[in-house]
Amino acid sequence: MDALTAPVLTFSQLWADTIPQRLLAQVSMARMIALMKKQQSATDVECVIYLYTRTLEAPMNSDWVDIYTHLSCRTLENLFMEDHWNEVKAPRELTEWLQHALNRLRQFIYKKRRELLKQKMSITTKEIKETPKVGRSSTSPTQQASFDF
Repeated sequence: MDALTAPVLTFSQLWADTIPQRLLAQVSMARMIALMKKQQSATDVECVIYLYTRTLEAPMNSDWVDIYTHLSCRTLENLFMEDHWNEVKAPRELTEWLQHALNRLRQFIYKKRRELLKQKMSITTKEIKETPKVGRSSTSPTQQASFDF
C-alpha cells in the first residue's frame, strides 16, 4: 500500500523544503481516498505540489499555467474552503486538451511514485539482510522526477 509510504514527487528537489506544510499534510488522506475509489493516478494535491516546484524552476507556458491555477484553486477550495478563482483568474473548467495533459501528468506521478517506492523497498530489504542490527537509513519524504512539459 503506497498511499502512506510512497514519497511525494517534486519537479525539483531544490524546492522541496518550500512546499507548504498544509499541502504536504493532506497527501496521505488524499491518497487513501483515491485508493478507496480505486483510482490509479496521482491526486490533485500531489499534482499541485509537483507543479508548485516546477513553477519555481522556470516560467511555464500558458497551458500549464491554466492547469496549475485551476488545480490549485480547486484543491484550496476542496481542502480549505478558500476561494481564489477570481484572484488568479483561473479557468473553472479545463479544455479537453488541458485535461488530457493533466491526466498524463497524473499517470506520470503515480507511476514514478510507485517505482520509487519499489526501489526504496528493495534497498531497505537489502539493508536489513546485510546489516540486521543497524538502523535503517533515513530517506527524504520527497523525491525528484522530471515530467516532459
